[in-house]
Amino acid sequence: MIIKKLLVGCWFIGVVFFVCLIPGLLSAGTYADSAHGNSTAGVKRNTGHLASIEYAIGNCAHCHEQHASIGGSEPEPDSGLPSDFSLFADSFSSRAIGPYTQTDNFCFYCHVNVSSQQSGGWVANELYSKTFGCSTFSDASSIMGAFNLHSYHNLLDVQDFAKSNFLFFKNYSNPCAACHNPHIARRNREHPSDPGYSAISKPSDHENLWNNTMGSVYGTKYEPLYCNSSHTNREPGASSNDVQGRANTPDYVGFCTECHTPAATIYSTTLGRNLRRINWGPGGDKHGARLTDSRYPRNSNGVPVTGGGGLVQPPYVRASMSHDYILSCLDCHEPHGSPNVMLLRRRVNGGELGKTITTMDNLSDDGSMPNDNKDIGYLCLRCHYDDKAACAAGMVPSRNCSEDNHWYRVHHNETIAWDTPYCGGKATPPDTQLTCGGDGALRCHDWPGNGFGMPHCNDCHYHGSVVTITNGKCANDPDSTRRTF
Repeated sequence: MIIKKLLVGCWFIGVVFFVCLIPGLLSAGTYADSAHGNSTAGVKRNTGHLASIEYAIGNCAHCHEQHASIGGSEPEPDSGLPSDFSLFADSFSSRAIGPYTQTDNFCFYCHVNVSSQQSGGWVANELYSKTFGCSTFSDASSIMGAFNLHSYHNLLDVQDFAKSNFLFFKNYSNPCAACHNPHIARRNREHPSDPGYSAISKPSDHENLWNNTMGSVYGTKYEPLYCNSSHTNREPGASSNDVQGRANTPDYVGFCTECHTPAATIYSTTLGRNLRRINWGPGGDKHGARLTDSRYPRNSNGVPVTGGGGLVQPPYVRASMSHDYILSCLDCHEPHGSPNVMLLRRRVNGGELGKTITTMDNLSDDGSMPNDNKDIGYLCLRCHYDDKAACAAGMVPSRNCSEDNHWYRVHHNETIAWDTPYCGGKATPPDTQLTCGGDGALRCHDWPGNGFGMPHCNDCHYHGSVVTITNGKCANDPDSTRRTF
């Protein structure tokens, strides 16, 4: 008799007993504490021959076949060899572009809202915006559903990147395993305000759960978003206050930048291009650890400004230049999929976005023609004041107090303590074209042959964006090169 050793450490002992050991985990009991190993809510396959066998909930056999002893045959062999990890179905189909079906990914056999293998029905997993951000919308009620929304983490790209960059990840590993260790991941959906119930493992530390928090790493530089619309609690999961919100929010910056580094080249099959590189450190973006830059540091009236980035909405305040903020990646993005482009969340900072963002500016635009739209501004105004919000707050008279997503005063205003990059009003020598683009390095409103155009947020604001202001700058200010995100 040939004894086959399963990759999770399972053996037949003699002809009767089956023993399942997970090296390094059993002594600590972490598999029993995991979402899959939990004795009351863990994995339990309910279809096929296994449905008539009373394996306990959480038993290894619900995912791993044992010498073809359950259903009479192994899953379809690969080149005559047993299936990868002895799973009951293929790990990943290598589909290049969604939509995904249940058979594309082993995890989708349970994490799907139809035809689930899981006893008691499918496994509910809503979007981050709902589970942790107080949204009432249900764009997707399962992981597979999230991956089939408008934008998503492309699973083939994840698998290809992980194979090339992480030692634990094998050629046949499931792409979900790049972020999750299925033997220790816990049920964070049931405990949204407890980082101890982490479902993620850093690729560089795959055998442990990632439960560092934004508070432990960044302190008060991290300001947890409001969760409900009345601003009486914070993310994640309606934490009672900002202190609790910091303590409850995993350090998603440390987690996501395992892949999204300033040097990483990550090709997106879905977009057909490389992703923008992300630098969230002190030398990178202002939404990261870089200090916000006021204007040099006084405006053209000679008045010191108290922070960059224009006006920001609560809970952010511009108290002093020393009080800079760092955002969590999941403050703006969903981890799996989103009804918006670029995995942008539907709900941010206690409110839903005013519009579903299904298109973006043309990334190849070189200033020769207007871009597609400025819909991404609906995301920006969840934390920044546009003209309508500033007008409603009584901060400044506006050219437009009724139109959503209108940003004239934010960019052209010389009110004391406003850090706007362009002045309105008449030209003051040597500046002669304050608001009209002209022939400078940055054309704002004039595209040749297209008349008077309107720039859009993504023309100047994106990960890694730097803009040199030569035209339209405020009187007596030197040419300025500044980070614009």
